[in-house]
Amino acid sequence: MQAGEHYCIVGLGKTGVACANYFLAQSCRLTIIEENPANPNLQQFQTNPAVNCYVELPAHELLETMNAVVVSPGVPLSKPMFAHFTKLGIPIMGDIDIFAEQFSGKIIAITGSNGKSTVTALLGEVLNAAGKKAIVAGNIGTPVLELLDTPADYAVLELSSYQLEITQAMAPTIAAILNISPDHLDRYPSFDAYVAAKQRIYNHCAMAITNADDERTWPQKHSMEQSRFAIAPDTVCDYGLIEENSEVFLARGQETLMSVSSLKIKGKHNWANALAVFAMSDALGIEWEAIVQGMMAFTGLAHRCQWVATINDVDWINDSKGTNVGATVAALEGIGSQIKGKIILLAGGQGKDADFKCLQSAVSQYCRHVIVFGEDKQLLQQALQQDVSMTVGNNFDEMISIAITTAQVGDVVLLSPACASFDMFENFIERGDVFCQKVKELTA
Repeated sequence: MQAGEHYCIVGLGKTGVACANYFLAQSCRLTIIEENPANPNLQQFQTNPAVNCYVELPAHELLETMNAVVVSPGVPLSKPMFAHFTKLGIPIMGDIDIFAEQFSGKIIAITGSNGKSTVTALLGEVLNAAGKKAIVAGNIGTPVLELLDTPADYAVLELSSYQLEITQAMAPTIAAILNISPDHLDRYPSFDAYVAAKQRIYNHCAMAITNADDERTWPQKHSMEQSRFAIAPDTVCDYGLIEENSEVFLARGQETLMSVSSLKIKGKHNWANALAVFAMSDALGIEWEAIVQGMMAFTGLAHRCQWVATINDVDWINDSKGTNVGATVAALEGIGSQIKGKIILLAGGQGKDADFKCLQSAVSQYCRHVIVFGEDKQLLQQALQQDVSMTVGNNFDEMISIAITTAQVGDVVLLSPACASFDMFENFIERGDVFCQKVKELTA
């Protein structure tokens, strides 16, 4: 990348802004295509003489001068403009490739339908506990280019399927797919297409960390060294669970590492997350003491099975990040199998064309009652009405009131929507924050 080269950014969300600032710092020419003229991020670039801003594809003469097009993850590659770029021979790339080219340390790339934020943050905690300098970035919240100037031995990157679609040259030291369940089927033509996008993380990687319980996480087209984790009792794997004297331990082979009761993050799905981090840390040569220290210090992430309060011996848990069916099943199974009572589930929002029938088994086994809300509440009712008693809630005040009257001692009230939040909230963070605020008002 050299001064004076011409780059085009499509989409001006957080990633697009980070890319724009990066190119301007390199004294590059810049064209921005943002189809929403009301995007508040546009204003800071519209008055810059080094930037051309458009709401649609610019003239052919300008396109011919472009060195590459950088796509924000939220912009589908199915848009006609990308076929036009391809026809002109203009490379299409993402910010991850730019980062990977410039970063001098080792890259650990992590994806999965669920748990990837927790695993990314936990691995960063372990590496820092071991005295390594690790940055944590990507889909977890901080665009990678904002941290490019931060000295680090490792970059632990959470990558979505959207980011992987446009990542071409990244060569991670370790790449991991934690699990795959149906998600984003409103964007992909099929589940197989979604799986294929996830599988791109293994391109050019040196070692794969895979889930032995989920064949879709295994490399399909690439031959490389692998290490496997699993929580199913009879699965052949490198990292799994051992039960001794009614206590469950994380284990490497037949060697026990630490009791799951020592983890602050609860539920079987978090046992799997911890095993994935053990596998990655071990592959990086991290000392066991540092791994355990980092594991025990990690309290979890907001909106991911986050404990909010205990009221009258009922726990209230915020899993607003559960934006797909697989995440909610994992939360139900992880929490439901560990408590004395049952779960009061709050679920609803925009279902992204998901099959809610996949919830039936876990709901039937672990739920006392389900409160549905949002745009696709009727689809949830249709899928689950034979499995559990149900109520419709119009807002969190109403839903919390229903939950209070329904829950019994030892139960858990769980917000794990299995849906996106955009019908009622700006994002899953706002949804979770509102829930937490309403619950905490009960304790005031």
